[in-house]
Amino acid sequence: MKTRLPPFWATLITLTRAEELFVQPMYDFTATPGVRGGLALLGDAATVARPHTGAGAVKALQDASLLETALRGSDGDLFGALGRYDAARSAAGSSMVELGRQLGRALVEATPEWGELSRNELDAWWHRADAAGVFGGRQLKE
Repeated sequence: MKTRLPPFWATLITLTRAEELFVQPMYDFTATPGVRGGLALLGDAATVARPHTGAGAVKALQDASLLETALRGSDGDLFGALGRYDAARSAAGSSMVELGRQLGRALVEATPEWGELSRNELDAWWHRADAAGVFGGRQLKE
């Protein structure tokens, strides 16, 4: 365990009684496409990003807003509306999943010795962790 976790966390887990420990698996997933035939996967059913992005509530609001926009402009064409929604959300969902994977690797699996990093080294590390430049959310286009 000491070789797999940062020192603070390894020590904390070592000091914790076995009956107090639990494991919370983390998953990520992207359904591509989210709409096919008579089946539609929307929101977290279509795209589940790791919590490292901190974007769950924002993603839910964006999903709902774009679904409403697609349905309001559908003129009764439900499948067309769902297809437009899927086209609008699939790229954003995929990038959030990839960002979660990158941040998970950077913040959990391969953390640097924070105290040893200079400001320039920290900036370079952060740039590598968010190479796509998507951390911090997206602006909805009307």
